[in-house]
Amino acid sequence: MEKRDNDWVISVNDSSMPELILNSKYSSMIENDKIDSADKRFIKRNYQGAQIFLDAIKQRNKTMVKVMEKVSIRQLDYFNSDQKVLKPMILQDIAEDLGIDISTVSRICNGKYVQLPWGIFELRSFFSEGVKMKDGSFISNTILKKDIVEIIKNESIDKPLKDEEITQALKDKGYDIARRTVTKYRDKINIPNYTLRKKIKGLQK
Repeated sequence: MEKRDNDWVISVNDSSMPELILNSKYSSMIENDKIDSADKRFIKRNYQGAQIFLDAIKQRNKTMVKVMEKVSIRQLDYFNSDQKVLKPMILQDIAEDLGIDISTVSRICNGKYVQLPWGIFELRSFFSEGVKMKDGSFISNTILKKDIVEIIKNESIDKPLKDEEITQALKDKGYDIARRTVTKYRDKINIPNYTLRKKIKGLQK
């Protein structure tokens, strides 16, 4: 994905992949009257199966580009801004935009990466749940995670913050959030709880 004349251009990087084609020898055998009818049926059946396989690969690549196009539209501020802040977006949003099943979007995003001018990212990294703010707006949970990390990073060595205190600090920032939600995201980013952090920081004195 690269920017050309202020527009983002998306393409599938398959330059290292070998070109898959069907051997014309087999298609000619289907028309050859000298070939036994049973052999012809066998060749035709497998030849058609190979064609379906190649068409599926082409369709997958087209769908992959379409998915990334919709992602880029929904996350335009992220791609065009230095702040790199993601908006809340889930797989269902893209599925509805394209009129396809959510499982198709999920398969497209699993293990697929996009190369951007500032790095390489997994497609799934652009998706996140929304977290409600006091003013009624929603922001990406990636921002919430960063704020939790920052709050804990600046906590006192002598007195680490409990989840209730982290929750209050987030509310002071404008979040409409419950303690259990804070606990869930703290666990997701692999930050120990208050008791364990207190022990760890006690060893660091």
